[in-house]
Amino acid sequence: MAQQIINYDEEMVGANHPTKDDTLNRGFLISHAANGGIRNGAAFPASGLEDRMAFYRTDLDRMYVYDLGDTAWRPLGAAIQWLASATVIISSGTAATWTSVDCSSVVPAGTGAVILEVELIIPTGTARLPIFFVRQDATSAAELRVRAPYQESSSNLNTHHQVIVALDDDRTFDYKVDQGGQSGQVTVKAVGYM
Repeated sequence: MAQQIINYDEEMVGANHPTKDDTLNRGFLISHAANGGIRNGAAFPASGLEDRMAFYRTDLDRMYVYDLGDTAWRPLGAAIQWLASATVIISSGTAATWTSVDCSSVVPAGTGAVILEVELIIPTGTARLPIFFVRQDATSAAELRVRAPYQESSSNLNTHHQVIVALDDDRTFDYKVDQGGQSGQVTVKAVGYM
């Protein structure tokens, strides 16, 4: 972005001068509207684009920053979109080895992460089993583990956990279940994305 500061050889001039440039508001107006708010609208501006320029999309209810190098608008933060109803993507999962799960029918292209509700079904007297493991893909070093507490009641115990899992461009992730020889099961539902 070209510098927007007022130089020593420029005059301090405000808006609407008949013959001179507005130097006082020049830097401010890069990312702000004349009323002082962040520039906004239902479509991105097509001209006057500067690197790291902020813009609020009113139709998407989201803030964006312009990347001059890639000539693209990048969303700021991660807006959570909740699904109208939870979608089962792993039904009573019992995979002992890494198994891929495709979320492309549940979340749209460009999604960076899926929000899962993990239900662990623990049989009576089972110590901390099953354990649900999840990772982005086979090259991911990080794994997220969801473990249920030990319980000795006379009936099964179901626990619910919400986890956020990063997705590849193909909108998949990997999971496995450690049952430890028990009959515990895992059911996973997609409840949102970001």
